[in-house]
Amino acid sequence: QVEPRDRVDCGFPRITETRCYERGCCFSAAISGALWCFHPKVRKNCEVQTKKRKGCGYPGISVRDCNKKGCCFDSRTVKARWCFHPPPI
Repeated sequence: QVEPRDRVDCGFPRITETRCYERGCCFSAAISGALWCFHPKVRKNCEVQTKKRKGCGYPGISVRDCNKKGCCFDSRTVKARWCFHPPPI
């Protein structure tokens, strides 16, 4: 579950769940009044070029499980790793 404050709009009014997923976005209608089709907000310390991302998780991992592993989640790029290790400090 991605909290409403951590959602970035990725759809349009009345977008269907299928169309949302086709755009490479997340969909959840569980919270009334929140964005239903969205990208999770990317943490500032998680800005990593898609080609340089090192996987952290498994295909289909949730934002919550990815973050529990201490990793970054960014689903804005369809053919890139969505759950990946943060850059070195």
